[in-house]
This record gives sequence, structure tokens and C-alpha cells, in this order.
Amino acid sequence: MPDLLTIWSKVWFSIWESLATVGLSLLIGGGLALLEHFLKVKQSKIFSSLMALPVFLPGIVVATGFIAVWGNAGWVNELLAYINVGPIKFLYSAEAIIAGNCFYNIPLAYLAVSIRLLSLNPYLEESGEIMGASKWKSWQTIAWPRLRGTVIGIGLVIFLYSFLSFALPLILGGIKYQTLEVYIYTLATQQLNLSAALWLAILQFIFLLLIIL
Repeated sequence: MPDLLTIWSKVWFSIWESLATVGLSLLIGGGLALLEHFLKVKQSKIFSSLMALPVFLPGIVVATGFIAVWGNAGWVNELLAYINVGPIKFLYSAEAIIAGNCFYNIPLAYLAVSIRLLSLNPYLEESGEIMGASKWKSWQTIAWPRLRGTVIGIGLVIFLYSFLSFALPLILGGIKYQTLEVYIYTLATQQLNLSAALWLAILQFIFLLLIIL
């Protein structure tokens, strides 16, 4: 069985990178949906369809795209070399994993919050404005109580997606930045420690089931 310190480091990294993904996805995706709502921007079906596309892309395709853009011979570094600027070391880092997860989950947060906001009765906010409530007061008393469940629910879904993500951390994290999912795969396929991989998979399942409950 691997030492507990190694296991804990993988668990802790999986937790904090998933929480970072949740925070950024809700801030950017949910923030965009809220901005549209408060500015009363008419939602575009084409834009919503484009936002939904990343959700259905395979992880290997997204990871390959990141390598093509940010790799040592990627588009960004080729452009920097053209203007005599040193290369950017972005791949094989925690930031690359979080960025890959956000690529999937920012659209997911936007769509979830946007759909919920569309279902709110506009007369409630209009009545609040007529009665002299500020935008902030309307948000506190009318919008947020009806939106809170959606935000918590989609935040949980994003956390689970990020925690269980495999292809992106495997390709973009390198050897140093391994999530628990990648570590279990490494134990089973490279170290041939099937019993340890099985026990960790069971404990991971119990941990995530408790979060859902």
C-alpha cells in the first residue's frame, strides 16, 4: 500500500483544483448569465448553442487543443518566438488542469444559471423596483433565494466533473501534478498494485457519495 502522505497529497490536490474550477466557473459563467439578466440582454440561441458545444467534446480532443496552443511548439510560443520573447511554460502544471476543467465547466455554469434566470417571474423584480428597491436589494430578496439551489447544484456537478476528470489531468498535469483519478490509474497500470488501486477507488466512491448525499 502506498504511504498515506502520498495518497493525501493526491486527494488534497484533487480537492483544491476542483474547488478552484467551481469558483472560476461560477464566477465567469454564472457572472456572465447574471450580467445578461440585469442588463436585460436578449439571449441568443446561437450563442447558447455555441456555449453548449464544449460540454460534449472528448477530453482527449480538448487536451490536444491545449497542447497545440500552449505547447513548446504551440501557436502561442511560436508567436512569442517570432517577436523574440521567451516561451511560456504553461503545460504540465496545476494551472493547465484548472484551465482545461474550466473550458468544460464555464459554459455549464452559464447555461444552468441562465436557464434558471429565464424561469424567474419578471414581475417580481419590476414590482420591487416600483416599490423603490435597489438592484442589490432586488438581488438579495428576489433573485438570489430562487437561484441559490441552482448555484449549489451546478457547483456540486462541476466539483464532481473536475474531481473525476481523467484525460485532462493525465495529459496536462504531467508526472508532478496527479489527481487521485490519475494516481489510481498509475497504480493499476504502471505499478501493477491492483489491490491499492481498488481500495482507493472504493474510498473515492464513498467520499463522493457522501458529498452527493
